[in-house]
Amino acid sequence: MKVYDPKTEIALSGLEEFFESFMQSRLHELDLLNLALDTLDYSTVLRLAHQWRGFSVPYGFGKLESFAIQLESGAHAQNSEQCRVILGEITHYLQHKKSSSGQL
Repeated sequence: MKVYDPKTEIALSGLEEFFESFMQSRLHELDLLNLALDTLDYSTVLRLAHQWRGFSVPYGFGKLESFAIQLESGAHAQNSEQCRVILGEITHYLQHKKSSSGQL
């Protein structure tokens, strides 16, 4: 797993204006992830975690990429407890990003 890098918490030039939309989409998907985990739908967890892994850093959500990697690992192992812990950490992370942005 990558070591946390504060530079990955800064959106690439031109993407800053999409912060609110990006955040709203991730919050919606967080709900979907929790529902998927409730039904042990690991394929949905894997799909969403993989998507997050791929596009989080350019939008300034570098830590979300790290969480997505961990979530993928937990879903591959079908470890619902590990996935729940990570989803809790993601929830706190997104709340922190939202409150520190001055947006939403």
